Amino acid sequence: MSVTVFEKNIKSLSFSFKKKNEHRGVLLTDNYAQHNDISAQELFALETAKEKFEADAVYFRYFDDGRGAVPQIYIYDNTEKLLNEKSKRDIHVKVWSGCQVPMFIIIEKSEAIVFDARKMLENDHENFAFETIQLIGEAAHTFSAASFDNGMFWEEEKNKNSFQFSTSAYKTLVDGLLEVYNDFQKKSGLNSHVVLKLLLQCLLIKYLEERDEQSGYFSAKYFKIKFGCKDFCGVIRAGKLLLLLDALAEDFNGKIFDWSKEYEVEERQAIEQSEVQGLAEYLDGKVDEKRQIVLWRLYSFKSLPVELISSVYETLLTDSKDIVYTPEMIVSTLIDECMPLQKPQHHFKVIDVSCGSGIFLVKAYKRLIQWWRYEQWKISGELKRPSLKVLKQLLTERIYGVDIEGDAIRLSVFSLALAMLDEVDLNPPNWEKLRFPNLVGE
Repeated sequence: MSVTVFEKNIKSLSFSFKKKNEHRGVLLTDNYAQHNDISAQELFALETAKEKFEADAVYFRYFDDGRGAVPQIYIYDNTEKLLNEKSKRDIHVKVWSGCQVPMFIIIEKSEAIVFDARKMLENDHENFAFETIQLIGEAAHTFSAASFDNGMFWEEEKNKNSFQFSTSAYKTLVDGLLEVYNDFQKKSGLNSHVVLKLLLQCLLIKYLEERDEQSGYFSAKYFKIKFGCKDFCGVIRAGKLLLLLDALAEDFNGKIFDWSKEYEVEERQAIEQSEVQGLAEYLDGKVDEKRQIVLWRLYSFKSLPVELISSVYETLLTDSKDIVYTPEMIVSTLIDECMPLQKPQHHFKVIDVSCGSGIFLVKAYKRLIQWWRYEQWKISGELKRPSLKVLKQLLTERIYGVDIEGDAIRLSVFSLALAMLDEVDLNPPNWEKLRFPNLVGE
């Protein structure tokens, strides 16, 4: 079997491709579902790298303590010069927003360009490469794969101030949402519960808008035909936000967009009398130059992990001293311990009696979905996605949460709705079938 220039250049960086029964190396993302000698962790990591981020290969780090393989680097093939500068920047925005890996590498014919995937791109003209390595001669040998295998690369002096969580999308989006939350509440005069609900609804609508960029069905139906606007921000600026939410509430069910209850009449009136048009300024980054609060200009929201939305809880809802926020990393570890990915269990149910924003519930729900898919893959060799019916059954029959805070419950419902949407094929026929289940008990 012939070795491509891409594969040859990867080896020039001292990376090796994983062989059968080996626990180290690089895996190509092409035909990932047809591998029969990979773990469940590798399978889903390769799918994410290929389908969400269009990576051509993934370098995994392996551990001797029983932990599953962890993706460390996404690798892209540009040996045929198909990626221009804009394409590279688009990759950077998506990988940074996705929070999956701290680094990505673009392989050229004679060099490898290394990028800090935890660094935010603040403008279109920034010199954003971390390092360029020549693949001819001895230069490439200074880039040692062994230092990734043992984790020493991240501790080296020249790398200490890069690849940091503090500059990741996880941190910057939550900080940005807090600033938007406080600024919008002050300018609009709305109470905190109304502001939180509006922000969450805007998050979900922007997600739907980005997910449907290819077919344009969602934008056409809800922005252009109903309101004569080209996009969501246009609807807000036209003063038709509540009318849009009413239309979405009727079509999508599940109380996600609903403002129709009797006790919310005053809230509706407050929204109608407030400057909610300011929300559009935050969403498309058109705030004044001196103090620019930006959300979507910097992010690929459809690439953001659903768990990040649950992290809003720590920032917006933790005024009470008796509220304890559980970091995402700890949640992931506990889910892996209680619900091992490679050991699917039937009729498994989860309850969180103090669910907060639902990060445990979201992680558990995603694991139930992975179990279903992994079992189907072992049977058929095809990594199928569950139907809407299966997704709803897994959610309504196996996931339960309780909390005394209404805003926390609302955030849990939004997070679970996003987790469900993350698994749905939203080609036009499925849009008409999409209905959220009623998740909140009266």
